Amino acid sequence: MGPPWATLFIVAACVVIFLWLATLPAAERAATIARWGTVPTTLFDAHAPWLQQILELRAARLVTAIFIHADWLHLTGNLLFLIVFGVSAERALGSARFLLLFVAG
Repeated sequence: MGPPWATLFIVAACVVIFLWLATLPAAERAATIARWGTVPTTLFDAHAPWLQQILELRAARLVTAIFIHADWLHLTGNLLFLIVFGVSAERALGSARFLLLFVAG
């Protein structure tokens, strides 16, 4: 059994995306978080046409939002939880299945 590469990948991706977002101007950062984060009121809109929602990739926000964090405390808390529990889960499931479960969950 090798190192827990899936957990390390998720941690690295979250940190890189957080640092990238931190370099954006405040208005652009807020727009990016609103666009790719999960905002329940904008995830699916019963009044908007389904084709428009599909073209806007609204369902993709369910995946992209797991890599977006609003501030360093949010990032630190989530990654601490992931490291504490993710490594054990990854060892039990295997790296590929853990990564799939993480993204699907």
